Amino acid sequence: MTENNNRSLKIDHCLDRLIRMINRITIMHYVIIFLLFYSVSIIPLFIASKYDVPMADDFAYSYLTSEVWVKTRSLGAVFSAALQTDVDFWHNWQGLYSSAFLQALQPGIFGESFYGFGAVFVILSLIVGVLSLSVFLFKVFFHSGVFESLFIGMTILFVILQTMPDITQGVYWYNGAANYSFFWAVQCFFTVFVLAYHKTEKACRCLIYVFGSVIIGFLLEGANHITAFSGLLFMAVVVVYDIIKNKRKMAIISAAVLVVLITAFLFNILSPGTSVRQAEYTTGKSAFLSVVSSICHGIWMITEWTDLKLLYIFLAVLPVVLVIIERSDRCGFVYHNPLINILISVLFICALYCPGYYAMGYGGTGRIENVVYYTFIFLYMLNIIYFTGWIYQKLKSSRRMNLLDENRYIFIITGLIAVCLFTVGVRSNAYWALKALVQGRARDFTVDYITFIQ
Repeated sequence: MTENNNRSLKIDHCLDRLIRMINRITIMHYVIIFLLFYSVSIIPLFIASKYDVPMADDFAYSYLTSEVWVKTRSLGAVFSAALQTDVDFWHNWQGLYSSAFLQALQPGIFGESFYGFGAVFVILSLIVGVLSLSVFLFKVFFHSGVFESLFIGMTILFVILQTMPDITQGVYWYNGAANYSFFWAVQCFFTVFVLAYHKTEKACRCLIYVFGSVIIGFLLEGANHITAFSGLLFMAVVVVYDIIKNKRKMAIISAAVLVVLITAFLFNILSPGTSVRQAEYTTGKSAFLSVVSSICHGIWMITEWTDLKLLYIFLAVLPVVLVIIERSDRCGFVYHNPLINILISVLFICALYCPGYYAMGYGGTGRIENVVYYTFIFLYMLNIIYFTGWIYQKLKSSRRMNLLDENRYIFIITGLIAVCLFTVGVRSNAYWALKALVQGRARDFTVDYITFIQ
């Protein structure tokens, strides 16, 4: 009996020490630990780019620029050739006046060993785009600190990079990645500028942000039809929101930006080249069937993507989310109607499949699924934080919520366990990249490719 009591006392003592140790971990420590973890997880993706090689449409878009570089070694001549490629494709294949120019400048034209820099460029663009939007959104609208906002942004980025459906088309195949992943990052910047002119009170800054929205929006509408259509949908939602909130000046400005986007989008899809390309597809659906198919497809994909890995991530961010919610609550931010936000998000995701069904009769390839997935992850995180904030404000008067700070170690332990489960249970893209590097399969693939080309 005495031995059992002693053993019980030792266990209680150990648990007390563990709790005291974890209580010393502040939210700042927690954020720093995970920022380091997220940063390290991206390294294998960068290393794998060393063995990247051009494929398929890379050659079609960069044929002229590659030839000009070999002959002239002039960057000016290469940019001129890229512009010529842009014009040729607009007339003969597709109206992507922004992305065609970028695709003609794939790094492999300067030497095949440089092709991997395309993947680095795409990863960096996603990093900058996601973090810029996250920091601005949570700092300005939710009154979060920079570190907490950065933490949420890095979490979103971590999930996108580590679990995107097709990382080959999303990062390593330049033609697909530059046209889709990069311009999704451009859409993040476009969103920042639109939100910025809504929040600024100075006329001069407002003018700058509006001008930036127009320029970035024009570039966005000249890329793939999914992100271009997504930009139109976002601006339409903004206009409706401004009207509902009786913000007349903002509604007029947003409507003007929307008109520019619609004009640019029409310049894209009504190009002679788009007609040529569309003639290749005879399986497109009617507008009505496209909408129905998109809703069914979108809801199906949302149910597929909402799995344990997102639960792990939510548990991991929960300690920081609670800090953000508490701070926003003190600043007077009100969380209301979360179900309306969720419904709008679901419809937004479904709508992104409409261009594919209308033009081709199906949702699209891996690169299309990627950008829809990026949007889903961002909206998922935003909605889960908003919904948690709504619950918090509903229960904040109860005694249990008053004990939140005293028991925060429970959330920290849960977060650490959740990330361990994610690391073990989810085969991330970093895992596969590291495995391919260690086993030499990445190097062998490149060697076989070079041998085949020669």
